[in-house]
Amino acid sequence: MPNINSSNNALQVAKLNEPWVDITVDPGCYGLMNLDKEISRMLEEKDLPKAVRFKANYNTFKCVMIIEAGYKVKFGTLGSVLGFSGLYEAKTRQRYEAKHTIQILPVNSILVHCDLASGSYLNGQMEPIVYSFFPQVEPGEKIIEKPVEYIYLPVSSDIIRRMTVWLTDQNQNLLDLREEELTIRFHLRSC
Repeated sequence: MPNINSSNNALQVAKLNEPWVDITVDPGCYGLMNLDKEISRMLEEKDLPKAVRFKANYNTFKCVMIIEAGYKVKFGTLGSVLGFSGLYEAKTRQRYEAKHTIQILPVNSILVHCDLASGSYLNGQMEPIVYSFFPQVEPGEKIIEKPVEYIYLPVSSDIIRRMTVWLTDQNQNLLDLREEELTIRFHLRSC
């Protein structure tokens, strides 16, 4: 599941008094260090080596940006991930700390939905959710999840001809599995 996509992957960098250079990070699963490495690689390709670096302040959970002397950075959509917005300039090497915390992991919970299930609630609303979990793996690794305990929910139909299953995050946004295969096993019992 990519945490960087077309809605949050852009910023601009330039030397002072020169035109902006667009930096657009490819969609993918990035931690802050890998995001910094990718931006650094792209800056190198655009002849702006080491113009800007990003690090974490683990005490405040905020991003620290270091701009080298003679450069400027303007945040586009990537600012929502790193906690920055607006324009930053550095006549001398400058350190900035973001106003907002880093939002590198937008998914707090993966919800497994099944259109045959009933009896579950999400934020006070009845929803066809059969399971909820947080992946215990690094970005890009295969998620293997097994329930510790089975919870049986009522089935909303007497006859099962077909069923639809989908995954969302905690805000009901469909998850982008990036063409990965998904295998889910259901356990049914009669009452």
